[in-house]
Amino acid sequence: MGILSELNTLLEKIPLWGKLQSVPNEVEALKLRVAALEAAINTTAGGKCPKCGKMTFALERTEADPAFGNLGVQRDVYICSSCNYSKFEQIN
Repeated sequence: MGILSELNTLLEKIPLWGKLQSVPNEVEALKLRVAALEAAINTTAGGKCPKCGKMTFALERTEADPAFGNLGVQRDVYICSSCNYSKFEQIN
């Protein structure tokens, strides 16, 4: 046991060794943070809003295009539930 205790004493004098001993705990903490972030992303109602950046930008409805609706052109209406930003996209 004398050799092992001497080895531990020598390793404890190396600064990098102390940092390496904390790595497993840091990895576990990071795994928990990643899991929480993934859960938050998977439970959001929409995509990222171009204005406020929140993940609450979603398709609200599809309607006839005001200018070309008589030709059968429709548009999707996207609205952010956080900041009420809206965007229209024509669809064929």
